Amino acid sequence: MLNQIGLFLMTLTLLVAGLVGVILPFLPDVPLAWLGLFIYSAATGFEVITWQWLVFWGVLALFAFVLDFLGPAVGTMGSGKKASKWAIIGAILGTIGGIIVFGPLGILIGPLVGAFVGEYMVERNYKEALLKSYGAFKGYVTAVLIKVTIVLAMLVYFFVVLARG
Repeated sequence: MLNQIGLFLMTLTLLVAGLVGVILPFLPDVPLAWLGLFIYSAATGFEVITWQWLVFWGVLALFAFVLDFLGPAVGTMGSGKKASKWAIIGAILGTIGGIIVFGPLGILIGPLVGAFVGEYMVERNYKEALLKSYGAFKGYVTAVLIKVTIVLAMLVYFFVVLARG
């Protein structure tokens, strides 16, 4: 019984840490939440959480990981006018550089600045570059909302599976 409680607490901790990681970029967010499901699944012999569900959540975790880098870039394309490839590259590089330079705040600042610089290099138009950097920010916010939804769905799934079992 004590091992079951420990397993439950470890899984719950990883799921919650994954949720916190969506906001704080130094944690791996959705993949961390998936790790919690994986550990629980493996420890219970894949009977409570089947390998099929684990693969399903794993695909969503991989999607969320990719979304970290593509969200701001896709947002620049949906900003009313198609962004140049340099704005998209700038948003991706800005996301990575922003995290490195500014830490958690960099995930907000990086895509905005990167897309702005990339687009400004091409257009030499302050307003266009600003519009497309705003698109990068919208892409980031959309990615965060999707990732929060995925982790919350994992948490709900975990409790539903436990209630059935």
